[in-house]
Amino acid sequence: TLSFNFKLVAFYKRKREMLYTLIVVTLLALQCVTAFENIAPYGVATATDSWDQFTGPDKAIDGNRYPTWIPWSHSSSVYVSKSTGPTVFLKVDFGKPVFIDSIQIWARKDYSPRMQGMTVWIDDTLIKTMVDERRQVYEIPNIEKTGQAVILRAQPRGGYPNDGYLNIAELEIYGSPEDSVCVDSDGKEWRGGQSFESEDGKTCACGFNGLVCRCEGEDISCAHGTYKWTDQDTCLSKCVKNDGLCTSSGDPHYKTFDGKYYDFHGDCTYQAASCEDFAVFLKNVDFYGRAPRYTLRAELRFKGSTYAIANNYRATVDGNVVQLPYVKTFTNGDKVTIANNGQLQMMLHQPSKGRTPAVSILAMNAGKYINAQILLHGSCSGISEGICGNWNDNPNDEFEGNNPNTLGIKHQTYDENCPAPPEPYHPCDDVPNGFAEAAAICDDIKKAPFTACHSVVDFGDADGGLYKNCMTDVCHCFIDKNCACSQYDNYADSCIAAGVDLSDWRRSVDYCPYECPEGLTYMSAGPYPAPTCLEREPEGDATARGCFCPSGQFLQDGVCVSADQCKCLYEGVFYNTGDTIKKDSECKECTCEEGGEMSCSTFKCPALSCSSSEISAVKDDECCPYCESDWVKAINPEETVMTGQDVVLTCQVNTKVAKGDIKWLAEGSYITEGVSNDGLKLKIKDIEVQTGGTYVCEATKGDSRDSAEFVINVKEPEDKITIKPVKSKVKCKSNKGCNVQFKISKESGDAVSAKDVKICQMVDGKMINCKSNLKVKKGKYKGKIGSNKATSPGLAGDWVCVVTEKGKETVSDPVAVEVKKK
Repeated sequence: TLSFNFKLVAFYKRKREMLYTLIVVTLLALQCVTAFENIAPYGVATATDSWDQFTGPDKAIDGNRYPTWIPWSHSSSVYVSKSTGPTVFLKVDFGKPVFIDSIQIWARKDYSPRMQGMTVWIDDTLIKTMVDERRQVYEIPNIEKTGQAVILRAQPRGGYPNDGYLNIAELEIYGSPEDSVCVDSDGKEWRGGQSFESEDGKTCACGFNGLVCRCEGEDISCAHGTYKWTDQDTCLSKCVKNDGLCTSSGDPHYKTFDGKYYDFHGDCTYQAASCEDFAVFLKNVDFYGRAPRYTLRAELRFKGSTYAIANNYRATVDGNVVQLPYVKTFTNGDKVTIANNGQLQMMLHQPSKGRTPAVSILAMNAGKYINAQILLHGSCSGISEGICGNWNDNPNDEFEGNNPNTLGIKHQTYDENCPAPPEPYHPCDDVPNGFAEAAAICDDIKKAPFTACHSVVDFGDADGGLYKNCMTDVCHCFIDKNCACSQYDNYADSCIAAGVDLSDWRRSVDYCPYECPEGLTYMSAGPYPAPTCLEREPEGDATARGCFCPSGQFLQDGVCVSADQCKCLYEGVFYNTGDTIKKDSECKECTCEEGGEMSCSTFKCPALSCSSSEISAVKDDECCPYCESDWVKAINPEETVMTGQDVVLTCQVNTKVAKGDIKWLAEGSYITEGVSNDGLKLKIKDIEVQTGGTYVCEATKGDSRDSAEFVINVKEPEDKITIKPVKSKVKCKSNKGCNVQFKISKESGDAVSAKDVKICQMVDGKMINCKSNLKVKKGKYKGKIGSNKATSPGLAGDWVCVVTEKGKETVSDPVAVEVKKK
C-alpha cells in the first residue's frame, strides 16, 4: 500500500553519501560550524527572476546542497538572471531581527566561477565581496551581526564571469532569532544568539529550537553503505550502517533487520525494536478465534509516554486520540511527530543523540489491521532488541532452536490473559488442494509488471520469502485473491528501494484496488511530505502511495479543507480563533488567528525562590525551571515479567546531575551491572524469581538527595498446553455420526487428563453444545458432535477444544464442520 518508506531509505542514503562526498572534496575549505543552527529555512526566499520551469528561489534554502544542475527535475539549484535593469539579487527575509553568526554558500559544481564578484549583504550592510574565488563552498565566518535579511547580489549581464547570474546550490545562514529565550539545566537564561561551552565540552547555542548543544566529532572516512555518526554523549564519531528496515505484514509475516523471514502468531503486545531510551512495540490481535493473527497498531514508547498509530488512520498518545499532524517538541530539540502522508507515519527525531530521525514507523492501512514498517537508525545496530531481531548481520541466530515462538515469548509484554502462541504451521495443509490453488494466485508475482524487477529483487518460492508469505495469506483466507495484495505491495516496496519503479503496480492487478476514505483519492506517487494546515508547502522530493486530498486542500480531522478552513493545532488539540496557546517547551505564548495561523511572543520565566527542601528542577518539555522536592521519578514503577525475560527500569531526574551522582540499589545494596551510560536505566537480563523485588534509583545534587522506587514481580510460566486440530475442516453427513479430533500436549511432556477436556460449538463468540468424555489415543482426543447415527445440520459451524486445568481454560483454533443432508 505504500512506497515512501523505501524511497526515503534511498533518499536518506543518497543525501548522507552525497554530503559526505562534498565534505571530503572541500575538507580544507569548510570548517566546522558552531552549535548555531541553519536558520535559512525559517526565512522567505525571493529573487529578481529565475528559470521557473526548472527551479525557484526557495530551492536555495531547501536543505539540499546537491551541486549539479542536470537533470532539471532533480536540481536543487537556483538559477537567477537578469539581462537588464537593476542588480540581480537573491534575498532571504526572516521578517524580524535575527542574530547571524556565519554564512555558507554552496555553488553549483559547474558554475562556481560565476560566483566571482558576488556581494553578500545583511540588510544594507555589505559583508563580503567574492573576488577571484573559485570554490565549491564559500564560508563567511565570525559575522556576529543582527539583521532581518540576507541578500546576495550580482551585476546585470555585461561580461563573463560577472555576467548577471547567481548559480547557487544552497544558502546556509547560521544564527538564531534575537527574541529567543533559553534556560539551561541550572536555571540560567540565555538570549537568542548567545552561546557557551558546556561542562562536557559541547558548544551550546540559543536558537529557534531552544538551547541546542552539539559536538561535531572527528573527520572520518566511511565505506559505501555506512555513514558518519557522532555520539552526542561522548563526542566520538564512528561509521554506522545505513538505516535498517523491519516489516510486519499479513498474518503476520516478519522480516527482521538482518533479512530473516518468519511467521509468528502470538496474540499479545511485543517489543519489536529498541535503542537506548526508546522502544517500538507491535500489538497483534485475533479476529477469527484462530490463526492468523494480525498487527493492529504500532507503538513508540519514549520519555514515559506511549505514542501509537493503528488501523483506520487512528493515532493516540497515552490512549487519547490526537488530531494530525501531531508534534511533540522537547527542550533539547528532540521531537515526536505523527502525520498522515498517504498512510500514517510516526517519527522520533533525536538531535540530542545525533539521530535524525532515530526511528520512522509506518502503519499502512489494510482495513481491520495494518502492515507495519520500522526504519531504525544505524547506530542502533547490535543493541536493538525485539522481534525484529538483534541486527548483527547474521540472520541465522534470531531465535533459539529455530523456533520463532522463543523470540516472541521473550519480548512479550506481561498480560495474564495473553494466550500462548501456537506452534508454526502452514495453513495450506488444512485447505483441500490449498498449495496448488494458492500458487495459482501468487504466480501473478511472476508476471508483469513485477517481471521488471525479477533480476534485481528475489521474490522467493514456496519454501520461503514473499512468495511463501503470499501463499500462506491466501490459504488463511480460504483462497481469497485479495489476501495476496499485501505481499505484492511489499515486493513493490523492495523493488522501489532497489531502483525499479513499481509504484503503480495496482493498475495491472485488477483484484487489488485500494479504497480510500470519502473525499480522498488514491495516488501511486502522492507528495511526501503531504501538505497540511501546519505546513502548507513542505520541503521534500520523495513520493508516497496512499490516500491524499486534492491539490490545494489539506487533511484536517479526516476531511479535506481549504486553507481558510484550517484550525489552530498544537500537540494534537484544535483551538478556536482567539484562544491562547502556551507552548511551554518553547517559552512562547500564542494567540490563535483566522485560517489556523498563530501569533506568538516569547514569555519570561518567573523568578524562583525555592525552600530549603526544594531544588530548581527542569522538565524536558518545559523551558522554565520550577521548585520541586520530589525530583526523581520512576517512569515504570511496577513491572511484571515472566522468568527468562529482560526488564528495563527507567529513572527520570528533573535536574542536571553528574552521571556518577545517579546510583541504583537492589534490596538496599548498590549495584552497577546493567546500568546505562547516563545512569538513568537499569537493565536486568534473563530475570529469575530471586532477582525480583524492590529496586531504587537515587540521585544527589549538592546537599540534596532524592530517590524513586521500583517493584519487579516475576511470574513463573505455567506448563504450556498446546492444542492443534488434526483437521481444520471436517465434512459430515446428517445420517451418520461425526467426530472431530485434536492433538493435545504439555510442554513438560505430561499427559492431559480426558476429564479436563471438552469440545464446544462456537456461535457468536459463545461456546454451546459442549461435550466431554472424549476418547484418547496417542495424544489425540476425539469427540463426537452428534449421536452415533446422526448429525444435525444445526451442529455445522466452528468447533473448538477446551482444556481446563487449575481454573484456567486453553482454547484451540476452531475446526470448520460442514454437515450435508442425506
